[in-house]
Amino acid sequence: MLILILAYLPILLIALLFAPGWAGAITSIVLFISFAIAIFFVVQKQMKLYREKPTGRLKLARNILFESMGVLFVMVLAGLLGRTIAQIGTAQISHDLTKLMAGIVIALLAGMGVGFLVKRTWERLVKTSPES
Repeated sequence: MLILILAYLPILLIALLFAPGWAGAITSIVLFISFAIAIFFVVQKQMKLYREKPTGRLKLARNILFESMGVLFVMVLAGLLGRTIAQIGTAQISHDLTKLMAGIVIALLAGMGVGFLVKRTWERLVKTSPES
Protein backbone atom coordinates (compact mmCIF):
# COMPACT_ATOMS: atom_id res chain seq x y z
CA MET A 1 0.00 0.00 0.00
CA LEU A 2 2.78 2.40 0.94
CA ILE A 3 4.60 1.71 -2.34
CA LEU A 4 1.42 2.48 -4.27
CA ILE A 5 0.99 5.79 -2.47
CA LEU A 6 4.63 6.73 -3.01
CA ALA A 7 4.24 5.92 -6.71
CA TYR A 8 1.54 8.60 -7.04
CA LEU A 9 3.56 11.28 -5.26
CA PRO A 10 5.70 12.27 -8.29
CA ILE A 11 2.55 12.48 -10.41
CA LEU A 12 1.03 14.87 -7.90
CA LEU A 13 4.18 17.00 -7.83
CA ILE A 14 4.36 17.19 -11.63
CA ALA A 15 0.68 18.13 -11.77
CA LEU A 16 1.36 20.88 -9.23
CA LEU A 17 4.09 22.33 -11.44
CA PHE A 18 2.06 22.26 -14.66
CA ALA A 19 -1.34 23.18 -13.19
CA PRO A 20 -0.81 25.72 -10.40
CA GLY A 21 -4.55 26.47 -10.33
CA TRP A 22 -5.10 23.01 -8.93
CA ALA A 23 -2.79 23.61 -5.96
CA GLY A 24 -5.62 23.48 -3.41
CA ALA A 25 -6.96 20.18 -4.72
CA ILE A 26 -3.49 18.65 -4.93
CA THR A 27 -2.67 19.80 -1.41
CA SER A 28 -5.89 18.23 -0.17
CA ILE A 29 -5.02 14.96 -1.89
CA VAL A 30 -1.54 14.93 -0.35
CA LEU A 31 -2.96 15.64 3.12
CA PHE A 32 -5.54 12.89 2.69
CA ILE A 33 -2.84 10.43 1.61
CA SER A 34 -0.72 11.43 4.63
CA PHE A 35 -3.65 10.87 6.97
CA ALA A 36 -4.43 7.53 5.29
CA ILE A 37 -0.85 6.36 5.82
CA ALA A 38 -0.99 7.41 9.48
CA ILE A 39 -4.31 5.58 10.01
CA PHE A 40 -2.93 2.50 8.28
CA PHE A 41 -0.01 2.34 10.71
CA VAL A 42 -2.27 3.03 13.71
CA VAL A 43 -4.50 0.10 12.74
CA GLN A 44 -1.47 -2.14 12.19
CA LYS A 45 -0.07 -1.24 15.62
CA GLN A 46 -3.37 -1.76 17.40
CA MET A 47 -3.98 -5.09 15.64
CA LYS A 48 -0.52 -6.28 16.66
CA LEU A 49 -1.25 -5.34 20.28
CA TYR A 50 -4.65 -7.05 20.02
CA ARG A 51 -3.06 -10.29 18.76
CA GLU A 52 -0.47 -10.26 21.56
CA LYS A 53 -2.97 -9.63 24.33
CA PRO A 54 -6.57 -10.13 23.14
CA THR A 55 -9.15 -7.81 24.64
CA GLY A 56 -12.63 -6.97 23.48
CA ARG A 57 -13.32 -5.78 19.95
CA LEU A 58 -14.99 -2.69 21.33
CA LYS A 59 -11.79 -1.77 23.17
CA LEU A 60 -9.81 -2.34 19.96
CA ALA A 61 -12.15 -0.03 18.03
CA ARG A 62 -11.95 2.56 20.80
CA ASN A 63 -8.15 2.49 20.82
CA ILE A 64 -8.02 2.87 17.03
CA LEU A 65 -10.52 5.75 17.15
CA PHE A 66 -8.73 7.63 19.93
CA GLU A 67 -5.30 7.22 18.40
CA SER A 68 -6.60 8.24 14.96
CA MET A 69 -8.21 11.36 16.40
CA GLY A 70 -4.95 12.15 18.20
CA VAL A 71 -2.99 11.81 14.95
CA LEU A 72 -5.49 14.05 13.15
CA PHE A 73 -5.27 16.64 15.95
CA VAL A 74 -1.47 16.67 15.84
CA MET A 75 -1.46 16.97 12.03
CA VAL A 76 -3.84 19.93 12.15
CA LEU A 77 -1.89 21.57 14.98
CA ALA A 78 1.42 21.12 13.17
CA GLY A 79 -0.03 22.50 9.94
CA LEU A 80 -1.56 25.57 11.53
CA LEU A 81 1.47 26.31 13.66
CA GLY A 82 3.82 25.75 10.73
CA ARG A 83 1.84 28.07 8.47
CA THR A 84 1.66 30.78 11.12
CA ILE A 85 5.36 30.64 11.93
CA ALA A 86 6.25 30.57 8.20
CA GLN A 87 4.12 33.66 7.56
CA ILE A 88 5.75 35.51 10.43
CA GLY A 89 9.25 34.37 9.47
CA THR A 90 8.96 35.28 5.80
CA ALA A 91 7.11 38.59 6.12
CA GLN A 92 10.25 40.66 5.49
CA ILE A 93 11.51 38.65 2.49
CA SER A 94 10.71 40.28 -0.87
CA HIS A 95 12.14 37.73 -3.34
CA ASP A 96 9.37 35.21 -4.11
CA LEU A 97 11.51 32.09 -4.58
CA THR A 98 13.53 32.77 -1.44
CA LYS A 99 10.31 33.43 0.45
CA LEU A 100 8.83 30.13 -0.78
CA MET A 101 11.89 28.07 0.14
CA ALA A 102 12.25 29.74 3.55
CA GLY A 103 8.54 29.23 4.22
CA ILE A 104 8.74 25.53 3.37
CA VAL A 105 11.78 25.00 5.59
CA ILE A 106 10.31 26.95 8.50
CA ALA A 107 6.95 25.16 8.24
CA LEU A 108 8.64 21.74 8.11
CA LEU A 109 10.78 22.54 11.14
CA ALA A 110 7.74 23.79 13.06
CA GLY A 111 5.79 20.65 12.16
CA MET A 112 8.66 18.42 13.24
CA GLY A 113 8.92 20.37 16.49
CA VAL A 114 5.22 19.88 17.21
CA GLY A 115 5.52 16.17 16.46
CA PHE A 116 8.53 15.84 18.76
CA LEU A 117 6.82 17.70 21.61
CA VAL A 118 3.63 15.68 21.27
CA LYS A 119 5.60 12.43 21.24
CA ARG A 120 7.49 13.37 24.41
CA THR A 121 4.31 14.53 26.13
CA TRP A 122 2.45 11.36 25.14
CA GLU A 123 5.30 9.19 26.45
CA ARG A 124 5.12 10.98 29.81
CA LEU A 125 1.34 10.69 30.04
CA VAL A 126 1.15 7.05 28.98
CA LYS A 127 3.72 5.22 31.05
CA THR A 128 4.09 1.59 30.18
CA SER A 129 5.02 -0.69 33.02
CA PRO A 130 7.47 -3.53 32.36
CA GLU A 131 5.80 -6.91 32.16
CA SER A 132 6.62 -9.31 34.96
